[in-house]
Amino acid sequence: MAVFENCSVLFELKTLPYKEKKELKSAITENGGNISFVVNKKCSLIVTNDVSNLSSNRLHSIQKYQTPVVGVEYVNSCLEKGLLLPVDEYKQDISSPSVFSPPLPPSSPRRSPISHQVSKVPSSNSELSKREETSGKSRNILEKFRIYTETDTTLPKYPDHFQVAKYSIFEKINSRTWCVLELQSYRGETGCRYRVVRYWKDDIEAKKAAVRDMLVHLSTSEEALEVYKTLRETLQAEGLQLRNNTRPQAPDLGSDPLRLLLLEEQLNTGSLSQEVGVFVELLWTEALGCLGNILTVPINKLSLNDVSRVEGLLLQAQRKLKESDYNEVASLIDEVYTLLPHKEPRPFPPTAKFISQKLDLCQAHSGGAKRLCQTSGHCQEPHDPPIPRLIQPGSYRG
Repeated sequence: MAVFENCSVLFELKTLPYKEKKELKSAITENGGNISFVVNKKCSLIVTNDVSNLSSNRLHSIQKYQTPVVGVEYVNSCLEKGLLLPVDEYKQDISSPSVFSPPLPPSSPRRSPISHQVSKVPSSNSELSKREETSGKSRNILEKFRIYTETDTTLPKYPDHFQVAKYSIFEKINSRTWCVLELQSYRGETGCRYRVVRYWKDDIEAKKAAVRDMLVHLSTSEEALEVYKTLRETLQAEGLQLRNNTRPQAPDLGSDPLRLLLLEEQLNTGSLSQEVGVFVELLWTEALGCLGNILTVPINKLSLNDVSRVEGLLLQAQRKLKESDYNEVASLIDEVYTLLPHKEPRPFPPTAKFISQKLDLCQAHSGGAKRLCQTSGHCQEPHDPPIPRLIQPGSYRG
C-alpha cells in the first residue's frame, strides 16, 4: 500500500522555492495521494512551511473541519519510514491566528470627509437622531487618523500580498451605487501592518473603474477594528444595504485578495452532468478545437470546483506575468495542470496568450454549465458554504 494512499493533501507553501514545492507535491501524488485546493471534509491534511501564510478564510475552514496542519518535515518523515505516521508530533500551532499582532508606529492624524453623500429621508425623528449620533461618533473616531485617497502623492506604500481579515459589501437601494469595505492585514519581518480601504463605484454598470476613496493606515489591530466598524456603521446609517457578493460586471470593486476569497467561498463539490459536458464541448470545439485534443480527462468528469479554482489560479498567473515573476507563474501553471490534466506540455515561461486561452476555456466551461443548468434543470445547484455573520478572530465577513 502506498504511503499516502487515499490522502488528500492541501499545500500552503508561499515562501518555498518552486522546485521544492514541485518535489513535495510529486512525493504525495507518486505515493498514492492527491492534491487538494480547498479545505473541506475530504481534505485529509494541510502541509505548510509557515502557518502565518494561512488566510483567515483557510483558518476558519481548518477549525470547522478539524483538519490537521503539519510542517513539510512530516512528508519527508513518512517517506523515510515508508508509512503514514501519526500527525500529533508534527502538528503546527494555529491556536493564535496571525491576523492581528504587535503595534507599529502610529499614523499621523488629519481630518477628512467620511463618506459620499447618500440621500435618504429619515422615516422618523428617532431615525434622524440615530443617524446624527452615528455621524458624530464617526467623526470623533476618524479625526484621530489620517485618511488618504488613492490619488494622494503622500499615500504610504502597502504590500500587494496582504490578507483580507474582514469585509463588507454594500449597495445603495434604488441606485447603481455599490461599495466595498475591507480590513487588510500583512505580516512582515517587522510585524503586522493594517489598512482599512473603501472602494466606491457610483455606477455599477459603467466602465469607469471603482475608486479607493478612503485608505486608513493603522498601527494596531484595535485601531484597525475600530475604524472598520465605524465606517461600516456609517454606511449602514446612510441607508446602504449589506450584500453577500459583488456584481460580476464590476470586477474592480474590491481587491484581488478579496476576489479570490469570494471565489473560494463559492467553490462547490458538484460535478458536471452529461448534458452540460456535451454543451460545453460543443462550445469549446467551435472556439479552440476539440476538448479531447486538449485535456486527458472527459469533460463530464471535471469538477466545477476545480474549474473555478483554476480560473482563480490563472488570474493570479496573469498578474504575476505582468510583474515578470516567472517562477511564481510557473508554480501557478503547475497547479493548473494538476487540476486540469492537459495533453500538451507546460510552456516555460508561459505567455500572456497561453494564459488568456486557458481563461477562455474556464469561462466557456463554467458559463455554459451555468446557462444550461438554468434552462434545463438537469444539474444540481452549486452549494455555497454558510457565511458566518458574527465577526470573530479568524472569520472574515462583517
